[in-house]
Amino acid sequence: MDALLPAFVAALAAEMGDRTQVLALLLAARFGARPAVLGGIALAAAVHALIAGYGGALVAPLLTPEARALLLALALLAAGIGAWLPQRAPALADGGRWGALPTSFATFFLLELGDKTQLLTAAVAARAGAPLLAATGAAAGVTVAAGLAIALGAALPRRALRRVVGTILPLVGLGVAIAALRLI
Repeated sequence: MDALLPAFVAALAAEMGDRTQVLALLLAARFGARPAVLGGIALAAAVHALIAGYGGALVAPLLTPEARALLLALALLAAGIGAWLPQRAPALADGGRWGALPTSFATFFLLELGDKTQLLTAAVAARAGAPLLAATGAAAGVTVAAGLAIALGAALPRRALRRVVGTILPLVGLGVAIAALRLI
């Protein structure tokens, strides 16, 4: 549980107001097949989270416990700072000949490759030593965020969510860093 819940919360928070929610909404509008779109996104999120969890497991033995905590702190700080940066909405190419699920999987997979949520997932996996639990939690968090976007549509207060996330994640990251450095 030391990896599942933190990874879920971190991924959910990092994705709130993010362009991936806009992508989920665009895909749902284009295809009208909300379950298939969410399924494609969930599959892509699971693959991303597994890659990140495995990466965290590879790095963990090379780091001290304090360094693993600092890695998590840096990931939280980066995700929070990223929430304050301007974003462009993802563009959907014409097509979608594959259908809702494959198109959603491929588009989401490419958009999220190397994203802050992967860094957060790897950091949680490295710190907790439970890559599969971290991957499961992160994939669930991303899927819930996408589901909220699809369900709420334009009513989702993206800008406000980004401001809240941009404030909270760096503060949590700072707390993790202070604890890792034993400054308190």
